[in-house]
Amino acid sequence: MWEWAVRAAGVFWFVGGLVTLRALARARVVDVALAALGGGIRTRDLVRAGLLGGGAVLTALAGLFLALLDRFAVPALLANAVVQAVWLAYAARHFPPEDDEDRIGRLRVTNAFGVWLVGTGLVIAAEQFGVVHFLDLPTVEAVIGVAAVAAVVWQGLAIRAIWATPRLGASVIVDAEPEGPYRQPVNVILAPEVGCWPLWDADDGRNLDPWRLDLAEDLRERIRGFEDRVIAALDVDHDDGPTIVDRSVIPALEAEAIEITRALAAVYGEDAVGWRLPGEG
Repeated sequence: MWEWAVRAAGVFWFVGGLVTLRALARARVVDVALAALGGGIRTRDLVRAGLLGGGAVLTALAGLFLALLDRFAVPALLANAVVQAVWLAYAARHFPPEDDEDRIGRLRVTNAFGVWLVGTGLVIAAEQFGVVHFLDLPTVEAVIGVAAVAAVVWQGLAIRAIWATPRLGASVIVDAEPEGPYRQPVNVILAPEVGCWPLWDADDGRNLDPWRLDLAEDLRERIRGFEDRVIAALDVDHDDGPTIVDRSVIPALEAEAIEITRALAAVYGEDAVGWRLPGEG
């Protein structure tokens, strides 16, 4: 009975790790575009990508070993606990929550880490007291090892792509569109910049004219009004580049950006839309 409970926990964590990897891959398109619009990638962004991606791989790996009752289950559980602890410590310093939504998300991650520690402790206790017996499965371990290496290489290539992200922004040159129908985007970023249209193609960094997109007229007007309010709030001569110095206006602008991206999500999909204010990380 206890062995099946352990196996079930392993299946849960294995699926959770795969779901997290998929979510990270889908979100990376938006992250890369935001990095381009924000003046280029930072070291902290690479560390974040590495820790989150590595943690997801280890979650799936530990879950699979646990589901198979393999001898490497406990080492994988402990390794992932270390990675999660490092991420939480690093995030507390370099990615402090900026609003209530961020604080709730960080609390959920912390709670999940606590659950992982409790689960790891229970598995270790079950092994020590002979409730669960782990097996030597060399052939299976070799296959899983190859898959794990492939997953790590994939994460490394994704991080390399983030590092290679060019800087885009007010100085971007908007190439003339080729003849024929206007190429509609699949993933978009709402990010007003001085001298640019307020929307960007998250896939290739193309600056998008809202009036050439398949959007409702009222949504285009909302985007234009939002752009006007953001630009009016900017200090274009700030040492760090165009920045909103009056922090009191940011909550209202953030709320408006969220509402507009929700409307854009109805067109492009929830995972295909993001937003950013000038000067914000």
